[in-house]
Amino acid sequence: MTWMRMLCLGVGLSEDGVTAMGRRLDGETLGPWMRLVSDVDHEAVAPAAAVLDSGERIRPLDVVDVPVDDTATLMHQAENHIVAEDTPWQLVRRVGRSDVLDALDTRLWRRGESSGDGQHDRMTHLQTFFLDGSLRFVRPGTVDLEIQPPRGGEEPAVRAIFRLDGHRYNLEVIDAVTREQAQSCTVGTHRLDDPLLCISLSKLYEYNAEGYTYRQVTGLIR
Repeated sequence: MTWMRMLCLGVGLSEDGVTAMGRRLDGETLGPWMRLVSDVDHEAVAPAAAVLDSGERIRPLDVVDVPVDDTATLMHQAENHIVAEDTPWQLVRRVGRSDVLDALDTRLWRRGESSGDGQHDRMTHLQTFFLDGSLRFVRPGTVDLEIQPPRGGEEPAVRAIFRLDGHRYNLEVIDAVTREQAQSCTVGTHRLDDPLLCISLSKLYEYNAEGYTYRQVTGLIR
């Protein structure tokens, strides 16, 4: 097991569990991306494992020391690191929004395809062969956060609509804080001025003979 320091930029919440991601820190220098995963199928960790030694759940803008057992490349997700789930993550400090601006990327990956719910929100398995990574941190300017009515007893779905590099995107939001806040928000569109977005390519989902990975907003820093 090795301890690594990470600047957290996104914490995604899904039916599989919690996935934290960010940039490795070497001293005060930004290093490569990291995505923290379980040793079970290299997917999300259990919610109880994503808790800091302070008792709080990890969140964007946390600088944390995490116990890493191994790397675990999963197809296009080359940034995956397996964490030791029986060892608490240690909070080093919390930083401000202005402290993470050096981590920004200028664009997403190629536009890709659109699902029935989104716009430029997915890519085929073949398209992922040519990517240089599965995580991005961007500043699109204005973002419209669309909170949709709950369906069948489920929590409200949340989508982020924005323009970046001349293209319009409509992506699913799985950022843990935003998903929780959406449960008490009014259904409809809420405009956000100048948020920072951490965007991840999901694991591969297979439909018929075609496989797709989805662009998901895993961090939303206001």
